[in-house]
Amino acid sequence: MRVREYRILMPVSLEEYKRGMLFSVAKASKLETGGGEGIEVKVNEPFEDDEHGKGQYTEKIIHLGDKLPKVLKKILPSDKLYLFEKSWNSFPRTHTEYTCPLSEKFKMTVDTMHIDNDFGVEDNALGLEGKPLKKRKVVYLDIGYSKVDKSQYVAEEDPSKVTLSKAPNRAPLTKQWSGTCDPCMSVYKVVNVDFDVRGLQDVVEKIVLKKGIYDVVLRFHRQLFCWMDEWLELDMDGI
Repeated sequence: MRVREYRILMPVSLEEYKRGMLFSVAKASKLETGGGEGIEVKVNEPFEDDEHGKGQYTEKIIHLGDKLPKVLKKILPSDKLYLFEKSWNSFPRTHTEYTCPLSEKFKMTVDTMHIDNDFGVEDNALGLEGKPLKKRKVVYLDIGYSKVDKSQYVAEEDPSKVTLSKAPNRAPLTKQWSGTCDPCMSVYKVVNVDFDVRGLQDVVEKIVLKKGIYDVVLRFHRQLFCWMDEWLELDMDGI
């Protein structure tokens, strides 16, 4: 089992992030179609329970398509190259669970906390205890300057290069932006991934954390920032 805590500082307020997140999820889902990829939304409904509180519950099928290395695509059955996602979004906190039809031994959970006026300095924002806390490794993602996979790089999605007509003082991001941004908020995302299969555990868990989490989370937050002109003046009804 591997535990990673990703911390992403964003030059937006918490309220702005919520609107930007909803807009960007919808836009990114439309863009990521074709080639065996894409997201199918199976359930999208309000929920309220004792465990997760109150918010929006979704179930999705995430087709992996070209996200997997070629060596794995050759040996895995094509009709099972997807993840099944269940998510309880009670913003500013969310809990998401992933399973895969390829193996019952694959399990992954993602717990996220969004904190306003924060620079990513909370020591334990999600209240980890015991083994998860002991195994946790913290990874800081800089939307302007963290390494982006060459195959995913898009100049129009580069916060260090774009300009924003509706927020001209926020872009492009300089190398010192993270210490001076105002407004600001942080996303804390704790990922637990476990694939208890001898001989495959190490490689599968590393691929999931790199291709399924690091690359996806970094690109999404770069997109959210660079698409700000499209969503900044929208209200929740407009989104």
